[in-house]
Amino acid sequence: MRLGIKRRIGRISLLSAGLSLLLVGAVYLGRRTEKSDLPAGNASRGTPSQYADYVFEHSDRVINIGVQPLYSPTGLITSAMERDRVLKRALARLGMKMRTYAFLKGDDVNTFLARGDLNAGVGGDMPALSAAAKMNIVIPVILQKGFTSIVARHAMLLSQLKGKRIAFPFGSIAHYIVLDVLTSENIPASEVRLRPMDFQGMSEALHRHRIDAFAVWEPICAMALKTHPNFHVIYQQMDTGYLYFSASTCTRHPKAVRILVAAVVRAFRWITSHRRNLQLACEWSRRAGEKMYGRSIPLTDGELGDLARRDIFGLTSVPSISSLDLDRTSPLHKEMQFLKTLGKLPAGATWKAIRGSFDSSILSAVMASPETYGINDFDYRMESDEDDHRTVQNQSGGKDTADLPRAAPQDSRSGPLQPVSNPGP
Repeated sequence: MRLGIKRRIGRISLLSAGLSLLLVGAVYLGRRTEKSDLPAGNASRGTPSQYADYVFEHSDRVINIGVQPLYSPTGLITSAMERDRVLKRALARLGMKMRTYAFLKGDDVNTFLARGDLNAGVGGDMPALSAAAKMNIVIPVILQKGFTSIVARHAMLLSQLKGKRIAFPFGSIAHYIVLDVLTSENIPASEVRLRPMDFQGMSEALHRHRIDAFAVWEPICAMALKTHPNFHVIYQQMDTGYLYFSASTCTRHPKAVRILVAAVVRAFRWITSHRRNLQLACEWSRRAGEKMYGRSIPLTDGELGDLARRDIFGLTSVPSISSLDLDRTSPLHKEMQFLKTLGKLPAGATWKAIRGSFDSSILSAVMASPETYGINDFDYRMESDEDDHRTVQNQSGGKDTADLPRAAPQDSRSGPLQPVSNPGP
């Protein structure tokens, strides 16, 4: 059941909202429990031990990318890129290759990007803004445009959050949305109990009555609802996610960056061209997510596909960033102000400088030369193992055009999906 759902995409009064958020942020700063500056080799408290085991090759032969398998639908896109033989061959012609490293959240990606271990990373709007304010980065494409939700044990009005214990990952888009809701409902932060918490423990904490509500993104929200059908979504707000590169990588390897952006476009087109491709990408992403999460994901590949179609895959086949998302009336601008109140951005950070990190010219160059970059040439391995030679192929002459909603549903858990050469509708 979904009550009190607001989807704020329109213009905002920055004066009143900004002052309210400043007061809320100031009250909450005294309760802050997590560090924003993290030591090398340990991404953050509560993150998996395999971070410390990551080995990065620092050379001009490798592009290291931080990905988030449990961040829908970006995990589908990066899982496809990991199996993209067109991408592999194009980079090999430059004497280069791509390596990916899985992370649980964008703040962790940024930590390794700042240290120079990563050349690029996937992050939501908050991590992207933080990276743009603290580092010299380039943001060429959008990978996600969906919703973050507030979940409670039972249906309630937003005004009933007063006095409740509300959990969220600190400094994330979920944190922002909680404080934005409190501001809109005229609930001072002093009249709720805010609980910074890693998303892995939220569902169980709500189930065991240790908290009264939590805010989180997809597919973590859907996983919680599947595991606990009595939970209710009481609010939703749109958020976005991006792929961004260090500016030095763009300067040293402009061709490689364009090739990687082309792989993003190709993944978008391949995934949305046929239901079976979407199912395969969901299977790949789910398996990577389970490895990262350390436990089984309770969603079927079909359910993950439905989430992806309600996100950016249902909106566009080109991952371009709208200029409307970058003006001073945009949610991104308001989120930047919020991060400043939390001390997550330098005091001198400006919207002009952050906006300058968004660069549409790279995607434009790729889209202007589709044959050069092979954005319609599909050649994907069935497995991420380099020695596996099973492929999913469809060259540019036979692009799939099946209508996703009309395709017969198929759950890959009932048996392995077979390679698709030229699937019909």
